Amino acid sequence: MNEDFDTDDHEEPEPGLDELMEIAKAPWSESTERLRACVAAWHEEPETGRDLLLALSIDLDVDEEDRLSALQRLVRMDPPAVAAASWLMQQTDWGQLEGVYKGEAASIASGVIEEDLAAGLALIVANPHLDDLYRIWAGAHRVIEWTNDSFAELRTLFSDTAILVRLDEVAKLGGQDSRGVLIGHTALEWIVDDSTLPAAMRFRAADRRHIDDKRAGADAFEKLATDSTLDQDHRLRAAKELASIDPVRAAKVYPDLPENQAD
Repeated sequence: MNEDFDTDDHEEPEPGLDELMEIAKAPWSESTERLRACVAAWHEEPETGRDLLLALSIDLDVDEEDRLSALQRLVRMDPPAVAAASWLMQQTDWGQLEGVYKGEAASIASGVIEEDLAAGLALIVANPHLDDLYRIWAGAHRVIEWTNDSFAELRTLFSDTAILVRLDEVAKLGGQDSRGVLIGHTALEWIVDDSTLPAAMRFRAADRRHIDDKRAGADAFEKLATDSTLDQDHRLRAAKELASIDPVRAAKVYPDLPENQAD
């Protein structure tokens, strides 16, 4: 015996977290639909929803009204989330919003307590929905101003090449906060100085400083040439790089190397 089935009474199942994440990140989805997916994900799993809202707040494929709405939701969360949202807004010229939206974003996402910023930066570093540029930038900022530690934490998440390329991008950002550019330069210099990092990574950081600034490159290669934690071949290589930049400074470094290794 067949029973009638009223399709009008059939309800589609609510999307699961994976589907919500897909909708929230899809640039072809409607802007408002993406925002709703972020909010729904937050109700299901607050940390995931927060991370999606952070990414949405600076996504230029999303309408300004919806990005501002995402920011307004973020600033009602805990202090680290507020700090993360504020940092992202500031580093993107208030989300590259226009007119009244930009002014409102600047008014609600400022005045973050410095003590909360380190935790906010940690949220950005761990957020898989953000561009690697912001994650690595935030990680470098956190290391330099708070943890004063190695870049080892970032190396668990990103390749050495990705770290160096992104830090170089930060160092060259035009029209941005000079504080961010300084973070990029300083981070590369810290990598050169960090004897716990692979020599190859340190040399590549020195190369990038040289490309940006001849004197900074000479400083970087002199540090490597006189670093007793490096083997003799690496020190000689650094001294030769220094000689190609500043022969006078290199002449003062060569005596520190074995005589039978010097040219």
